[in-house]
Amino acid sequence: MAASMLIVEDEEGVPREVAVAVQQIVPKIQRDLNCLADPDRQTRRKGLLRLKGVVLEGKSGKPSSAYPKEVLASLFTQHLQGPLLKLFADASENCRETSLQLVHTFVSLVLDETAAGQGSCFARLGAVAFPAVAKRIGVNQAEAEPTEEIRLLHIRLVTTLLMKPSVVTALENESVSHAVNQSIAKSLLDSFPDIKRECAASIRALVKTAPNVARAEGDVLLRNLVANLGHQHSKTRQLTLQGLGQLLVCYAEPPAAGATSAGAGAAPTDAAEAMEPADRTSLFNKLMDDVVIPGLHKCVVDHSAQVRHTIARMLSFLLRARPEKTSALEKFEPTLLTMLVTLSTDLTDEVTGVAEDCLAAVATHCLTNNNVAAVAGATGNETELTRYVGSMVPQMIPALISTTGHWTVTERCKALDTLAAVIKVCDGGVWDAATKMAFGGGGGAAAGKMEVDGEGEEEVGGGGAMGPFLPSVMDALCRVLQDDDAEVITAASHCAAALGASSQGPALLELVVPRIRGEGAGMDTPQNRTAGLLLLTAALGGEVGQGGGASYAMKRAVAEGEVVGASETVLAPAALRLSGALA
Repeated sequence: MAASMLIVEDEEGVPREVAVAVQQIVPKIQRDLNCLADPDRQTRRKGLLRLKGVVLEGKSGKPSSAYPKEVLASLFTQHLQGPLLKLFADASENCRETSLQLVHTFVSLVLDETAAGQGSCFARLGAVAFPAVAKRIGVNQAEAEPTEEIRLLHIRLVTTLLMKPSVVTALENESVSHAVNQSIAKSLLDSFPDIKRECAASIRALVKTAPNVARAEGDVLLRNLVANLGHQHSKTRQLTLQGLGQLLVCYAEPPAAGATSAGAGAAPTDAAEAMEPADRTSLFNKLMDDVVIPGLHKCVVDHSAQVRHTIARMLSFLLRARPEKTSALEKFEPTLLTMLVTLSTDLTDEVTGVAEDCLAAVATHCLTNNNVAAVAGATGNETELTRYVGSMVPQMIPALISTTGHWTVTERCKALDTLAAVIKVCDGGVWDAATKMAFGGGGGAAAGKMEVDGEGEEEVGGGGAMGPFLPSVMDALCRVLQDDDAEVITAASHCAAALGASSQGPALLELVVPRIRGEGAGMDTPQNRTAGLLLLTAALGGEVGQGGGASYAMKRAVAEGEVVGASETVLAPAALRLSGALA
């Protein structure tokens, strides 16, 4: 009864000619309106179909051309809205479906909040429609809608209403906003794929119209949304990623002081706003570590190129969220960037292309907003991407090195391919005099002297962003080059080739030669010396850059310095491979 009173209140502002036209229609449909409340389901169904024939065209299902839209809109808000909403829970499936279709048609094609007398039409409809949908969507199991096509119509109505800016007034009521969140959260777990996809659109509309409503129960929405990243349909995974990116950025940013559950305004009322900032940050970080990041990792290696294409764009969106939208994702920036670099090594040209474009856009954005830390040895002449990735190397490389020991072949190969890509981005893939000067000579333990072309000693630097991690990278490559899986060995060889062709090549030589000779604590074993030979062989297979390149310098040093000096039988195969690389 209260809902009915809410629907018919205050029709001020309706033009007189519209009101007169509505009053002329009402007597013609009054009998059918009465039929909607009849105990007999056949009577209800026939009355509803007759009403549908009055307000909609027979075949097209569009609003009837016999009446102006303003008249139909006023007729709906004054006389049809209440009875149709009651039919959402009707015992007849046909009545439930037809009533939903009618309400959805009016919301999407007839009602206009800018028209005279219709300024609050969506707010008043949302105040009663959202709770009605929540009851049928499965929040209340006793009244749950059993037909999946009708559940889809329910969530589509939610999406359509959330796309109307004026509905935010209805969402200021906590019970209404809770009904919206519960409807979407429950529908995300629906077994019908189309409902899962529609939920992604609902979340995007909710984030845009009422971000604080999305934040209020964002943890539940995030968990249920990420669960759909494992759905068997690639289209579902693709649309889920689109909604996930929007929700992550929204939920990461705490509500502004003095914001209501829907937007800015009166005192806060919802649970998310009542939570202490430290607790909220802890909850968000736990969600990212336990739920979101693992789900995104799976999408990076998804078998569908469309999904990988979508996640590349989503990662770019997240990385460019700072500082305008949120800074809460800063902690996860190295992880997100690593995923995007991984996608730049994809086997599909389309995915590789979009990932490279996204990397460039992220670098430009971060440099523009001064979000890039200084890189030791940098001159300022590096590309934007080199500067940006170089600033993230201290956080990226240790994680990649750790993943090269992962128990799955896929993860080990992915880590090695990504490591090779990072090396190339940080260095440009070539080693010449200009590059050497740019990265300086400070290579720490990796720095040394080397004679090139008989022109005397020339300092070789292992500096730049990669320099401090060169020993760790070398140790990891020595380990995986002796892996049991041929695919991993191939990926490790490509990574070593990239390292050998970079400015780190000569410094790598200074590190690997003592290992081959068995110098150093614990190095004088056949296994360690073989690993050194394998690494040097793979590094010498790298591309020769400008000015002779690092691989050229390494070959000369190996050929003239007699660095192998090993006759053990166990080293013979590795030595033969090295001889082949030098040929």
